[in-house]
Amino acid sequence: ISDVMRNYVLLMIVAILLLAAILFAISQTPAGRRFIDTLKLRMPLFGSLIRKSIMARTCRTLSVLLNAGIPLIEAMETVSKVSGNSVIESALADATRRMRDGGTIADTLRETGHFPAMITQLVATGEESGTLPSMLAKAATYYEQQVDQAVATLSSLIEPIMIVVMGAIAGGVIFALYLPIFNIGQAMKGGLR
Repeated sequence: ISDVMRNYVLLMIVAILLLAAILFAISQTPAGRRFIDTLKLRMPLFGSLIRKSIMARTCRTLSVLLNAGIPLIEAMETVSKVSGNSVIESALADATRRMRDGGTIADTLRETGHFPAMITQLVATGEESGTLPSMLAKAATYYEQQVDQAVATLSSLIEPIMIVVMGAIAGGVIFALYLPIFNIGQAMKGGLR
């Protein structure tokens, strides 16, 4: 590792900067941004956390806008712009277009395939009973709690992993420092015979 760091450090820095520049350039195009946002949602451990966070933000914002008296279509357009993920943004924009054509909110959200069944069921109940803002607030509260629990779980899992990693690094450094001393001792012991 020491030899690689000494001999190829400039090459490694250039490679990291080049990779960062390529990722930045890709993220500036609509297709690249969509690709990166899709990857975020499909990440093994963090994808569901990101999705729940987006759902909480979307439901909370839509609930606040509807409580403020903003018309549903206008509120949906606003929510699609603040979702923070191009995949969900396009799903919300598609749902808004379908709503203009006469679809219900729950059906249009369900047809996008990006919204959990719990949200679509709460929205359907809210539409039928006329309590859509409060149902969206309940969904937002639920997902906010889910995000808080997931973050607490992840942080409790990360702590032992970090301790093991730091122990391995410290052990490696100690081993690297004492191995030459032991080798010198063995060489001197063999030379005395």
